[in-house]
Amino acid sequence: MGLDTVELVYAIESEFGITISDDDAASLERVGQIHSFVVHSLAHRGESVDRDEIFERLKRIFTDQFCIPSKDVVPDAHIAYDLGMD
Repeated sequence: MGLDTVELVYAIESEFGITISDDDAASLERVGQIHSFVVHSLAHRGESVDRDEIFERLKRIFTDQFCIPSKDVVPDAHIAYDLGMD
């Protein structure tokens, strides 16, 4: 896992108050997979889940913290290949 990925995991954990194990982090390769993981984690905890709002919050992490253009942050985007994160 590269530095960008570690920082991304930390940002997501902080934003949503969840924990992402190293094994889970290694398997999350696309934005949509991350989104599903966050939705599932929050629902499992019994929280009300607004899928669109969660996606927008994730998108904000990518754009604000990693300077990735908003238009590139789509569910099928691969973290490394499409967004250039290591």
